[in-house]
Amino acid sequence: MVGIGTFYFGPTFVRCPGIVSRENYIHVCSANPNVPRNMLERDFDRLVGAGRSHLDPTNVQAELDEMTAVASNVEHLADRRYAHYDPRGLAAPQPTFTDIGNSLKLFERLILRYKLLLKGAAQTTLLPTFLYDWKDVFRLPWIMDAEPTSEGN
Repeated sequence: MVGIGTFYFGPTFVRCPGIVSRENYIHVCSANPNVPRNMLERDFDRLVGAGRSHLDPTNVQAELDEMTAVASNVEHLADRRYAHYDPRGLAAPQPTFTDIGNSLKLFERLILRYKLLLKGAAQTTLLPTFLYDWKDVFRLPWIMDAEPTSEGN
């Protein structure tokens, strides 16, 4: 039931697990000559299982099932209440903020995992990273007091 094409690639990875292979992973990660092959081999082993040449379709299906279970109430709320107002109301319990947070954390974990496997792009978060001190604007006064006048004060 989870949208986004059930994480778009998920069913394809179950049917064709060879799409994510050790050789492809090493090829896309080899663009950086400073990373030794044995490190890439260890990373792939950590990501898909020691000695495996490609994704295990059973693990991919388990991830899809987990995503469906975690996000189903959130998707139901979005579909019935926000995306399309449905006069029938909700047929499932309304998700809590914790449910929504857990869904987002799971999506982030899966997106980061597959982004690394497919593109060799290692990120730690999908949240924006500020490369400057964004609080600096609050340290300087932006409204200056008017100059004191000689009248009265």
